Amino acid sequence: MRWGNHRRRLLALLAVPAMLAGLLPGAAAATADPSAGAALGGATVATLADREYHNCLDSDYNGHVYLNPCGKDNYFQQWQAVARTLVNVHTGLCLDSNDKGDIYTRICDGSPYQNWGGGGLDVIGNVQTKMVVTAMDPHSVRTGAYLDFDAQHWDQQLQDGVCDPEPLSMVIDQVLPDTWKPIGPTQQSTEGIAGKWEWSVTQGNGTHVTAQTSSTLGAEFTVEGFKASASETMTKGVTADMTYSVTTPFHANVPKGEVMYANYGAHHHNVIFHWHRLAKDCTDLNSGQYSLEVPFAQGFYWNCDTRLDANCEQAIRAANSSVTARVLAEDFYPFYALLKPGTGPTPPDPPVKKETSVAYTGPRTAAYHDSVVVSAKVGSGGKPVGDGLVTFDLGRSSCVSGVGPDGGASCRLTITDSPGATQVQVRYGGAGDFLPSSTSAAFTITREATKLAYTGTSHIANGEPAQLSAVLTENGQTSGPIADRVVHLALGEGGTRQACDAKTDASGAAKCTIPSADQPLNDTATVPVTATFDGDAFYLPSADRAQARLQYYTGQASGLAAKVNLPLLPIELEPSPDTGPIRTATATRTDTPCTASTGLLVLHADALCPSVSTKLNPGEMTSTVRVGDVHIGLPGVPVIDVSALTATSTSSCTSASASATMKLTVAGTPIEVPTAPNSVIPLPGGGRIVVNEQTPVSGADFGVTERALHVVVPGLTGNLVDVTVGAVGSASHNCR
Repeated sequence: MRWGNHRRRLLALLAVPAMLAGLLPGAAAATADPSAGAALGGATVATLADREYHNCLDSDYNGHVYLNPCGKDNYFQQWQAVARTLVNVHTGLCLDSNDKGDIYTRICDGSPYQNWGGGGLDVIGNVQTKMVVTAMDPHSVRTGAYLDFDAQHWDQQLQDGVCDPEPLSMVIDQVLPDTWKPIGPTQQSTEGIAGKWEWSVTQGNGTHVTAQTSSTLGAEFTVEGFKASASETMTKGVTADMTYSVTTPFHANVPKGEVMYANYGAHHHNVIFHWHRLAKDCTDLNSGQYSLEVPFAQGFYWNCDTRLDANCEQAIRAANSSVTARVLAEDFYPFYALLKPGTGPTPPDPPVKKETSVAYTGPRTAAYHDSVVVSAKVGSGGKPVGDGLVTFDLGRSSCVSGVGPDGGASCRLTITDSPGATQVQVRYGGAGDFLPSSTSAAFTITREATKLAYTGTSHIANGEPAQLSAVLTENGQTSGPIADRVVHLALGEGGTRQACDAKTDASGAAKCTIPSADQPLNDTATVPVTATFDGDAFYLPSADRAQARLQYYTGQASGLAAKVNLPLLPIELEPSPDTGPIRTATATRTDTPCTASTGLLVLHADALCPSVSTKLNPGEMTSTVRVGDVHIGLPGVPVIDVSALTATSTSSCTSASASATMKLTVAGTPIEVPTAPNSVIPLPGGGRIVVNEQTPVSGADFGVTERALHVVVPGLTGNLVDVTVGAVGSASHNCR
């Protein structure tokens, strides 16, 4: 948008209601008073952002008021409600206006133009003019008739703190040597003529003495009882009420051979100072340094020509009476080079606008979307220029700063242009006797660093959907989310890698789903998960990596196992048939063949079939063994016969269970088989049969081992008989 055209149209619109109000006296009364109520709606300290450009009302020590991007802890953008005035927290000056629509800050002096209202309408309305503060473009403001534009409405951001902003105070940093300035032409006694010399001041009666500062001051100040304040037009000079009034002529006896010079002038104090104020959050606010020259006394001053007589001062004082000599001693001016004969000050030349130069002093590179403080120095003839405004443009971003007493100007802007080589444009608008100037400097916008954090599932189950996600954020000065960027998400690596892509939403989150996970089981039961952002023209690449736990199962099934330590009959049978330990994360079934017969004459079994199977989604492992017949005929143990035995152990990620069924006879007598886990059937001689013996699997989320029939005959040093028929187990791991 061309802001100049927009500004002209807005000015024309603002003028129409004012003209109508003049033609139709009742027209203005038909609208609500935009200055009614408090300007900040009851807030003590707040920032004010317009709703058109979303920039904050800003100011400086020179009385300029403008708009800039809202900045954290920018106290020039904070305004304090004091009665119906708006006082800038940093400068201590009041928001002011006039009938022309100009807006500025001035010393708080009770002027009706410094009274504001309109908080109920979210406007800033001047009580005297009935006009409201209007954003003309992203950086300038005026007052105009209320037309209910967004540019005339302001959002308040209340500032926290326990301190009340104190009045602006002047802090003396350095006291410089005093100086003396003549008011009229320096006069000289007649060389070589002895006797009385008398003259009186011919210029200076009624002339005002002026206190000069190095830059415009907008506040009242006091130095050693001398009090002055800026004039209404914010001139650099500040006029005091001290005037020259000379009625007594200067006279002295000048010895022959001596020459005396005399004049009437003002004695000045010189100081370096800065302004100080306390913010709402108790921060000390200080301005740059200013120099100040303040007149404090007036009188005759004299010297003599040491080229004729090195001891001329003593000679002249000795030639006069004691009273006159004492006066001469008090008024002797030691700086001969500054007190010479002449015709007096020459009339000043007509004011001529001075050439200025502005030099960029800020950074030359910054990352996209970062906030950067741009700065410049304004000078003229080798000296700083301490007034006016400097505008900085960096692509689509811009900000405005008032010039400080050292010629410095700085403000903060956020980079929104594409990375690459560009230029920062700097424009000084001129002020008072100073002409505008401009410059440019090379500037490089780099890509912003990013951070990608994996936030998806940390648990993977093969055969089930895997929800993968990550969050992409900036990783520079700010850490905000990055939207509308593609993120690559993946399970596994190499040939088993499963991937999906997702685009980030407004919160920077990217989410996608692997429909059915299919990952191999390693020793640690983990699966690498990766998230990758490739970067683009604005952002640098980033990645993140995590380890997800893979859900898996363990189990085993066997038919018959025995260890017998009877005298003359040692027997040891390894589990047979046996599936061996099973560890799997996929759907599997063992292929262990059935065994027709195993064992010895006194201990054998027929038709043994073990099996372990796993299914997915939902995951479950089942271990089963079936045994047709078992005969146990060991010496000293009642004969035990078992038939139609089945043992089962089942585990999932929600539960584990086991069971056993069989037909049992002991010493030829059928026994009713108990169904409760770990049921014990006693045997003569202290032995026992444990039916449906169950034990939890240590370290598993869910798991149980099952021994369908366990025969034990204890001995003195261990079991004499330990026979297991139908052993199964299953367990689930990494369920969460």
